[in-house]
Amino acid sequence: MYLSFLKKDEKKLFLDIACYLSAVDGNLEAKEQEMLNAYCKEMNLPYDIGQQTKDPDSIIRRLKEICDEKSKKIIIFELIGLAMCDDKYLESEQRYIKEISSNLGINNNYIENCEHIISQYLSFQTKINALVTG
Repeated sequence: MYLSFLKKDEKKLFLDIACYLSAVDGNLEAKEQEMLNAYCKEMNLPYDIGQQTKDPDSIIRRLKEICDEKSKKIIIFELIGLAMCDDKYLESEQRYIKEISSNLGINNNYIENCEHIISQYLSFQTKINALVTG
């Protein structure tokens, strides 16, 4: 939703860390794959998902160096959306998001607000889909 606000370098790093997040539980769900593809389209970037060459710690360090507060919040918001998109917001995903957030200087209150709002959004989306297609 907000990835177009990121700078080009931030977008590439976001995709790298998003791929790591989607695989943190050892299973790339179809909905997560769809979301990663949508991210690529939204940012107008070609990307070969699964071809990360950087280690996640170096990606997070680089994001911390180049991102302003707004970009960091966008990245965390979108990562939470990715983790929640398959209706399986696993503890491993939550821990990884908290680790990334901590490294970027984003507090837990922001994470909780994102989780709540995204949960509501997904619920409304389900209701709208049922209304329109049901």
